[in-house]
Amino acid sequence: MSRFDMLGRLVEKLVEISDEALGMIFDLLEKTLDPAWFSEFKKFLRKEPCWVIAEVGVEKVAKAIRCLTHTLFSGVRLGPTTGQEVLAASEVFTGYCDPAFTEGGADQPTGEANADVEEMIEDAKYRKLFNSFGRDPDYLDWTRSQITMFCRDHRDKLRGDGFGTFFLFKKGKKFFVAHVLVGDGYGRLYVNVYSLADDHVWYAGYRPRIAVPQQTLSFVA
Repeated sequence: MSRFDMLGRLVEKLVEISDEALGMIFDLLEKTLDPAWFSEFKKFLRKEPCWVIAEVGVEKVAKAIRCLTHTLFSGVRLGPTTGQEVLAASEVFTGYCDPAFTEGGADQPTGEANADVEEMIEDAKYRKLFNSFGRDPDYLDWTRSQITMFCRDHRDKLRGDGFGTFFLFKKGKKFFVAHVLVGDGYGRLYVNVYSLADDHVWYAGYRPRIAVPQQTLSFVA
């Protein structure tokens, strides 16, 4: 069936549904623009579990995952991005902007998102730290434009006093960490890029922060 035919059939179906269902369909259509939601909707249509860790063995999973953070700020609102924000990152990170952060050009646009800002409570390397959330890295990462916007609009949520806030992002198939500092006495922002596999152990005594996408409420097909 061609794209034109599918759009025609879609309009026919929309005319037939109730106002209540129309609102739900509109919400679903907006969410399918988000790659994470789109992936889970496909599972839903195949009647596969979605947005959840398998129910079997949840207690064992919870015990195996040791949380290395606690929440400082929940539901920090991040507006939609055009993907062009990363091209102006040097205007936000005026102290230093690692070339590895901006290389590769613009990002894909994103919709609105909510973030949780966590604080480390145990020493850890990056991989151990992000694994402690018990979620696939693809549900923990940001685009570079989102990171740039977060640091521009929510500077007060960043760790100060020369210590870091960590953001996970992906380039190609590899994960990296943007390490953002509120650096010198002028309050300028600095961003450095590290591999997720970097073996440096970060000291929890300095209370580094981690900004991650807020977890969506789970449902089961």
